[in-house]
Amino acid sequence: MVSAKLVCVLLAICAAVALADKPSLVVSKSIETKAPTPNSDILVSVRIFNVGSGAAFNVLVKDDSWPEANFTVAHGTPLASFDKILPGSNVTHNYVIRASKPGKYPTEPAYIYYSLTAGGQQNQNAVSSHMGLVRVWRANEVERKSAPHFREWGVFTLIALLSVAFPLLAYIQITVNYEKGVPKALLAKSKRA
Repeated sequence: MVSAKLVCVLLAICAAVALADKPSLVVSKSIETKAPTPNSDILVSVRIFNVGSGAAFNVLVKDDSWPEANFTVAHGTPLASFDKILPGSNVTHNYVIRASKPGKYPTEPAYIYYSLTAGGQQNQNAVSSHMGLVRVWRANEVERKSAPHFREWGVFTLIALLSVAFPLLAYIQITVNYEKGVPKALLAKSKRA
């Protein structure tokens, strides 16, 4: 029993020494534009979080996953570099692309290369999250989905009011002409007699 505890303690110490002062980069790639359309700006964001205990140096972001046949870079560049990312901090790289036509396009993750020392080679790497298919909508589809739909809401309101109005009118008619289930005209005759 003592030897098992000793082995666990030694493994924990080895893991702590191995992980001491090393960066650990978590990378997220996303499109910030809600409904991209052809020839409109599509904002691509690559966020890098250093969740390790050491700084990452000479960080290079490379995101060449957009096929030139369908996309062009409008602003910025899919390449970026950062001198240092401190532990517990994050950086964001943004650039803008434009799609040439609507459709669903497969994407690839962004690749991050970095070194463990200030003057060292970029011998470490990280890969961003995968976005799957990116849908570029037709302009008329986006307009149809985001339109206020006044006509549809007007028809709905009219139908809802009618479904409440008919029972209300029946209730009013009954309360005006009947008392305790007996027509008021019969009650008036019986009171006269």
